[in-house]
Amino acid sequence: MRTRRKVGRFGPIVAALLLAISSLAAIPASSQPTVAEDPCTPNWDNENVQEWSVRYDGRGVTLCQGRVGANTGVLLQIVDLEAGAKLRLVSEAVTLGAPPAGDNLFHKRTAEEWFGWIHSDLTQVLDPARLFSTTNASYFTDVSSDDTMLSLPGMTQQEIPGFPFPIHKTTYGWAYGCNVDPSCETDDPAWDAAKRALVIGQPTGSTQEVLIKEFPTNYDVDDVEEAFVDGVPGLRFFDGTVAFQPLDEVSGPGTSRRTFAGTDGSKVYILDTIVGFTVNDAQDIIRSFGSLTGIQLDGGGSTQMYYVNPDTQGDGGIWSHVGRTVPDVLAVYLGPE
Repeated sequence: MRTRRKVGRFGPIVAALLLAISSLAAIPASSQPTVAEDPCTPNWDNENVQEWSVRYDGRGVTLCQGRVGANTGVLLQIVDLEAGAKLRLVSEAVTLGAPPAGDNLFHKRTAEEWFGWIHSDLTQVLDPARLFSTTNASYFTDVSSDDTMLSLPGMTQQEIPGFPFPIHKTTYGWAYGCNVDPSCETDDPAWDAAKRALVIGQPTGSTQEVLIKEFPTNYDVDDVEEAFVDGVPGLRFFDGTVAFQPLDEVSGPGTSRRTFAGTDGSKVYILDTIVGFTVNDAQDIIRSFGSLTGIQLDGGGSTQMYYVNPDTQGDGGIWSHVGRTVPDVLAVYLGPE
């Protein structure tokens, strides 16, 4: 009798709990609370980076920081083009409008100085208030002076606003060298190295196309035009730069600071490290986040990146350990608010 009375006493409570559980199960899956996936979790573990954390995530741009031992000097940007984020290659030629030539000169700045220059330059096609970061891009010839020639092809374009029709100041150039004279010879180790082109489509539409495609090893002027000119030659240009295959050890084997870019067709991945990685390990990092094809940008003392968090206005990044300035940068822009 005592046991029977105890069950009777708790029967209504048990029934209420069962009713509550059944009601919860009846809530559609779309209405149930979900746990957001960490945007800085790679698809597989990388033994060279022990931990990733989110530095910023919003408006189509995610900034991830990686830890290697006690060092947190690994930064990966994920630029979601379908969310309205944009990418530009920004440079400033010493002589605007000069025809492409091997002796074209380009002004050099640090990544942080480029960030400020973009904010002050009225000829940019995108609102400078959307600028999130600047990262070193092309290879160049002179590391000691304020100006330099490029060692591989590069092309940028800026529109001048306020005119009834588009007016462009195109800043571009490439190393001619032996690529205009097949009979000459060169001891440049980069000449026979495998290359790829980073081709950045027009940023003014709702979405933007960014491609990485094969580029001829011993290229000529026609190859450059084909990579960066679309439609009627001379009327529409892509931004872009040429660099090396992701696993090409043109700078020698071993570890070094790395700058890599990759894409999966809808997102662009930009990696900067102050930690020394082999080219294979650096490539593996961007692949672990989803990159399907990659390119090896200038690394070593040139590796540098600067960003400003739009929520806090705090800044940060990676600085060149030798204080090097660079002739152009990949500029990442946030999607519209």
